Amino acid sequence: MKVNVLPAGYHIENFSTLLTAVARQYSDLLSESEITLHRRFAECSYEAKSLYVRLLTRKGPLFRIDKIQYQDIKTPRDALAELRLLNLVRENPPAETEELCHLFTKAELLRLVTVTGASDSKLQPHKQLQQLRKPDLIATIDEHFCRDQLSAIITSAYPYVAPAYTEEFETYRICFFGNDRQDLTEFVITDLGHLKYESYPLNKSVRYFTDRKQIENQLAYSRLRQQLLDKSISEDANTLFILANQLPEPNQHPALERRYQNLMNTVARQLERLDAYEQALTLYRRCQQHPSQERQARILKKHAEFEASLALCTELKNSTHPEEKEFALRFIPPLEKALGIASTSATGHSQPLAANHPIIQTDLTLPKSELSVELSTAIALSSPTQDCYYVENTLFCSLFGLLFWDIIFTPIRGAFINAFQRGPLDLFSEHFYRDRKIQIDQRLDQLQSDQWQSTVIHHFETRQGIANYFVNWAVINATLLEHCFTSIPRTHLQKIFQQILQHPGFFSSGFPDLIRFHRTSSPDTRYDLIEVKAPGDKLQANQKRWFQFFAQHQMPAQVLWIKWQDHD
Repeated sequence: MKVNVLPAGYHIENFSTLLTAVARQYSDLLSESEITLHRRFAECSYEAKSLYVRLLTRKGPLFRIDKIQYQDIKTPRDALAELRLLNLVRENPPAETEELCHLFTKAELLRLVTVTGASDSKLQPHKQLQQLRKPDLIATIDEHFCRDQLSAIITSAYPYVAPAYTEEFETYRICFFGNDRQDLTEFVITDLGHLKYESYPLNKSVRYFTDRKQIENQLAYSRLRQQLLDKSISEDANTLFILANQLPEPNQHPALERRYQNLMNTVARQLERLDAYEQALTLYRRCQQHPSQERQARILKKHAEFEASLALCTELKNSTHPEEKEFALRFIPPLEKALGIASTSATGHSQPLAANHPIIQTDLTLPKSELSVELSTAIALSSPTQDCYYVENTLFCSLFGLLFWDIIFTPIRGAFINAFQRGPLDLFSEHFYRDRKIQIDQRLDQLQSDQWQSTVIHHFETRQGIANYFVNWAVINATLLEHCFTSIPRTHLQKIFQQILQHPGFFSSGFPDLIRFHRTSSPDTRYDLIEVKAPGDKLQANQKRWFQFFAQHQMPAQVLWIKWQDHD
């Protein structure tokens, strides 16, 4: 078995790649200090670069000088001296007691307590301190020690450093990845061969940010996302509301608009949980993104504002978002009842999700197995005349990804921000189709003939193993593709793809577990879709939507309820 090993200096090369890529695309938008970071790093020797990258990307922010030891840095003190000269590190910067204490092990802290006289008279005896967990010991030291004296002792005996330009690097990271979730580990995953990414141009003509204000907005959104992880903030309604109100509004940037609204929805939902309903409503009303209007309707109903809630639900009846429409149809009847209005449930408002098209349901008895119920069923349904595969969401999504591969990776402004994307930033939104309508409609026309098969095969063969959100290379193979080519009518695939395109993020799940191909059936009925349900299971809402769709378009689909064989 081949073991992939990272090349020497990989972290330096990756860091340099990130800085250089951002400087090339955003030189006109970077601040002087951000440009200085790039320039000074380039001036460093190999060992100084290696040390700086480690300090900047490892858990810190403080590092004891006597603990700096890395195999590829033969003379760490020389490297550190070079970084000091270039102002890339700060020595003994002011720090809170808690931060300083985290530089030491519990045993070291206990020794520090013993040899210093910097505590007050109320400090517990040493034996009692030994019994404390480290967090409690740090809290005790913080309470009873004079910070200035403790800091003086530590900086004298155990000098420490902190990397400089941390905020500048955060700007580089945001400009490179476009979010606060990805970091330099993306490079490592690629270096190890775990993922291969599609190639697409990254230049100023299609760059993600077009002005400095957009960068500042993204940084602000990222900061709030991090602050929401702090319970002292997330459980304080007034603080949450103030922070949300301080968020800058997006500056003509669709992706930032989605992030802004998502943050507003997140904060508003938390305010609901804290019973701060008026504040929650204020934030929800700034959003059009689902589920803003649903949450507003629920809050209004909760406070007996039935007319306002009904007005919102009446609007949502015509929404293109399935969940909004379904919510409205469920929520309207009780509102009408509360207002004494004649119910409109005769139009189907109160009907279950799949009532218009009854779902075909059958039973199958199986012996219990260590295999999953889906795999056991697929094996049981396979025979010399039919092949059954456990595919769930992967088959139709993979066909979608292969058919539209080149369109998915077509560079349009704001769609691609770095080299580590499995699709454009808008892939899972309703904007994906809207912004590529001409190309997508032309590709859908291929389903009028067998031309679509050539496109799928071409991408299957030439893009093998390359990351694409929709393509599961572990499942899709030539045999499965051939079954699809010969057994699934083109009209069925066209309708399924058109449904996915309405909202790829929403309609990329909920497909039945199994697909069965029949070798001896007539050409029109050579496959069927089967959702497997073990005892106690039930159909989820997204599954019901697809079954409604299959019934509406006369596509063969059924729910198979499994019963376990009794053992006498």
